[in-house]
Amino acid sequence: MSFFDRFKSKTAEFAKDGGEKARELAKVGGEKAKELAKVGGEKAKELAKVGSAKAKQLAEITKLKAANISLEETARKTYLELGKLYYARNAITAEGDFAELCNKITEAKAAVEVNNAKIEELKLDATPDEETLVTEVAETAPEAAAETAEQVAAAAEEVREAIEGAEVAAEQISGDL
Repeated sequence: MSFFDRFKSKTAEFAKDGGEKARELAKVGGEKAKELAKVGGEKAKELAKVGSAKAKQLAEITKLKAANISLEETARKTYLELGKLYYARNAITAEGDFAELCNKITEAKAAVEVNNAKIEELKLDATPDEETLVTEVAETAPEAAAETAEQVAAAAEEVREAIEGAEVAAEQISGDL
């Protein structure tokens, strides 16, 4: 056999062996690809479950935060009602910090009464002269303030009693929040 014939024979043999090896590798590669696809699919399902659980968790957190906002608003309104009730009952007889706060409210109410008197006067007289306006406001302001102070004094005692109960209620509310 000549060198060329041997070379040709060996080349054919290698080609045959190479083709078989290629088929074998393709088969193994295909099986590996299927296995990887299966594992990837399982991981995707797992990630979807985790994502779904996280979305549910975030939805629940959002729902609870919305409920808290509503509860805090209820507590705020209750505090406001409590303060009004206390002021109405105890403004004149309040002591300490309460007295200072009640005085601020009384002063503000008196100023509102003065302003309201000015408004009424302006409505009645479209062009009042400055001197008349100043005189009338000066005359009505003390009366309005005195009347408001009497109303506050009458309500002050009731508020004092309510504040004691309200402090207990406020502690319960803040404990619940």
